[in-house]
Amino acid sequence: MRSRVEAERKAMKTFACLFVALVSAGSLFAQTDARFSFKGNVLGMPLEKFKEANAQGTALVIVGKKKQKIPMKTPICTDSVRGFPGDPRDLAGDEVVCNASPGEVNPELREMQGIQLESVIYRFYKGLLYRIDISIPQNDFEGVRSAFTQKYGSPSASNGSLSWLRDHETLVLTEGPTSGPPVPTAVFLDSALSPKKPIDF
Repeated sequence: MRSRVEAERKAMKTFACLFVALVSAGSLFAQTDARFSFKGNVLGMPLEKFKEANAQGTALVIVGKKKQKIPMKTPICTDSVRGFPGDPRDLAGDEVVCNASPGEVNPELREMQGIQLESVIYRFYKGLLYRIDISIPQNDFEGVRSAFTQKYGSPSASNGSLSWLRDHETLVLTEGPTSGPPVPTAVFLDSALSPKKPIDF
């Protein structure tokens, strides 16, 4: 009788250990297999869906060469106006760039775990989000690194940058150049959706 009870106890302990291991493995898998996104804007997201999800009403935005303040519905994108903060001016064909929080507008859309980011720029190609460019305050680099590690797992390090990989998606976090004032950046990129550069021989 005693041996039977001991056997049942061992079986229960084994089952409990297996259960804990499965739960831990599941949470780790969920962490490392998460799609790259920022504020719910996932790489591959359609432009129209992005505009709907980030609509924050109308705000006065400085645009154009004359730096005029005009009322604009946010997010503002290059398919409706040019010259706003974050407009790169060197767009590829079929490329659209958007800023959901230009200047002092909608600061909550560039907030990350209590860190107020400098800017967040979204780039679309043929109607799909392929890149997110984030400028980070120098003093907040470690906080951003910690947040990304918590969400996506441990990064790999190379040439002063940290990177996370998901098939054709990458996230690269860089402290900035060693010469001059460092400008930390984070770039989310889906290489399968990005504009293809012509081969120059």
